[in-house]
Amino acid sequence: MLRQLLLLSVLSIPLAHANVGDAHGVVLEAQHLFSEPDSVQISTCVDGSKEIPFKTVNSGRCDCSAGTDEPGTGAYLDTTQECCNRPEGCSEVCSAKCIRSEETRGKNQDAEQNIRKKGFEMRSKYIASARSLEDTLKRAVVRSQNAAAGKEQQASHLKHIITIMESTEKMLDLVLGIRGQSAEVSLDPIAKPAPSEDTALVRAREAFKKAQRDAITLKDFAGMYERMLDEQSNTTMYGRDGEWLEVRFSRLTKDIGDYTYQVTLFGKAARISNNGGEILSLGKFASWNPDTDVTEGSSKYYQKQMYTNGTQCWNGVHRSVQLKFECGLENAILSVEEPEECRYVFMCTSPAVCFQSEEDETDKGL
Repeated sequence: MLRQLLLLSVLSIPLAHANVGDAHGVVLEAQHLFSEPDSVQISTCVDGSKEIPFKTVNSGRCDCSAGTDEPGTGAYLDTTQECCNRPEGCSEVCSAKCIRSEETRGKNQDAEQNIRKKGFEMRSKYIASARSLEDTLKRAVVRSQNAAAGKEQQASHLKHIITIMESTEKMLDLVLGIRGQSAEVSLDPIAKPAPSEDTALVRAREAFKKAQRDAITLKDFAGMYERMLDEQSNTTMYGRDGEWLEVRFSRLTKDIGDYTYQVTLFGKAARISNNGGEILSLGKFASWNPDTDVTEGSSKYYQKQMYTNGTQCWNGVHRSVQLKFECGLENAILSVEEPEECRYVFMCTSPAVCFQSEEDETDKGL
């Protein structure tokens, strides 16, 4: 009703020459105020700021500052904020529209803030998990290195024992050989080592080889843990705080019509037919946001992933996917688009991009 009252005083048009029924969005009693006159082709904005051609009324574009020349189109609705900020124009209807608009906007903002808050808490847990993993890897490196050093020391000790045992055996063989060659010399009988003594030497040799193998294996483990630690500390790969480590290799899927679209984060993207199961590669993880105006390591940098070199398309290009992330409580695909032939865009959500404030999500620095 307030809007209808407003429409009674919107445009200054002579009443005597009105053709009723031309203007949309206006009640019958007020049609004469918006109908094109026979002789007047110019109308004046309600605030008197300027004159406009009558044909621009309900044109879908706001020519008057408060949008009062668009009573019957959606363009008028787009002027709500401006109208609320300009109380000198259409104040009555604007006050009602502002109340409804502010209520809706307030609810939406509350919902967004709630998602952001919970998402930020989940992101914080991701970061805590990454730091815990970092501590675990550091301890694993130290343990493996210490264990490898212990095995090397054991192998060295066994080698020394084996050397002594082998020297003793050679000495006995030498003495027995001399005895056999000197029949004239009377010597006390010297017995050869018992079989158990030979077995002891064999066991010592086997233990030495095992200690060597164990030392090599433990060194390999230490090297693997060090590489994992180095990879985790690479902020350009798993986020500036390691938040993406928690969801690394998570599989996101979206069933749309005849196809299921899926991506394994930091792995592969694919399109799977729901009629036969044919799998079409859409690419492998290649990089984070490649846009030249985005700083590496910034919040915006981690809101887009690129998957490239998928199955070749009919036009010669290889299929590829852009993953665009926004704050959400799940790691999920919201929608799939194909703005260009064989070039896909997955709109996704993840707590990993739920920063403490909206400003943090749009920053371009570290």
